[in-house]
Amino acid sequence: MIPCKDQAELDKFWAALADGGEEQSMGWLKDRWGLSWQVIPDKLDQWLLKATPEQSTRLWAALEKQPKPNFADLEAAMEA
Repeated sequence: MIPCKDQAELDKFWAALADGGEEQSMGWLKDRWGLSWQVIPDKLDQWLLKATPEQSTRLWAALEKQPKPNFADLEAAMEA
């Protein structure tokens, strides 16, 4: 698992690991050697711990929609 502090850091790790690899879902990907990685916002644990049931549902739905997590989408799910 690679927890990232912001979208730029997440994008950097994602690009490096996905090069020759395979994107999966919910922040998971396989690198060119077949190793699996989860690249996620470091805030994800904090968001989930303080989330209401509705926020948690929206957060997971936002995360499931994209292979590479998007900080703005996940933050919006928490604020809605």
